[in-house]
Amino acid sequence: MPSRMPNQVVKTCFVSRLAGLGPMLIVGIMLAEASAQAAPRTTFTVLYNFGQGASLSTTLVQDAKGNLYGTTMTDGGSGSVFKMDTGRNVTTLYYFTGSTDGRYPNPELALDDGGNLYGTTNQGGSCSSGVIFKVTGAGQETVLHNFCSQKIDGGGPRAGLIRDGAGNLYGTTTVGGRGNGGVVFKLDPSGTYTVLYNFRGGADGFAPFAVLTRDSAGNLYGTTPEGGTAGTATATSTLRVAG
Repeated sequence: MPSRMPNQVVKTCFVSRLAGLGPMLIVGIMLAEASAQAAPRTTFTVLYNFGQGASLSTTLVQDAKGNLYGTTMTDGGSGSVFKMDTGRNVTTLYYFTGSTDGRYPNPELALDDGGNLYGTTNQGGSCSSGVIFKVTGAGQETVLHNFCSQKIDGGGPRAGLIRDGAGNLYGTTTVGGRGNGGVVFKLDPSGTYTVLYNFRGGADGFAPFAVLTRDSAGNLYGTTPEGGTAGTATATSTLRVAG
């Protein structure tokens, strides 16, 4: 007879839309396995229903208290950043105006220990090519970088950001850069923006718009929807970020 296993609990939260059935949902799934002999139990719970006009395609980030944060692409306007607390109360922290503050925020937010959220918008900003922004827990938004020189720093980001322990932010743009195929960038805590890699649209890929992954050595990993040796999707080249 197999030995009894300790209790295991796995929780995940995500945003889902049932095709053609209207509003967006925040959904929680809990899988609890009581023992090796017991069948797993799955509980599906709708945590929140967004109203009509809200368009979501977001990955939720969770703080140490269990609060969830995400973005809406439109929400009847130019998008928003929202918070859902452990009581399932949803608060809009910031509404984008679609002007110099940015327009259409991308899905993935980065969260620091102070409760500040960092992300990108696909459009808007002083040059209409998107921004890197910060939103505080109190709902104050600051533009950290405007994508203005597409041939140098890229533009039109379609993915959010990741953050390392030193506070550096990393992301991608889908267009621009010296190869006009998008870039991988870094923004340090002082506001210095650096292009780490320029895609050229050949074997190295083209137009990255998935969020990056970073390992403990500082290497960044991602994908592109075009380019590569087969002319379709490719995994991006490994980039080593010194320090």
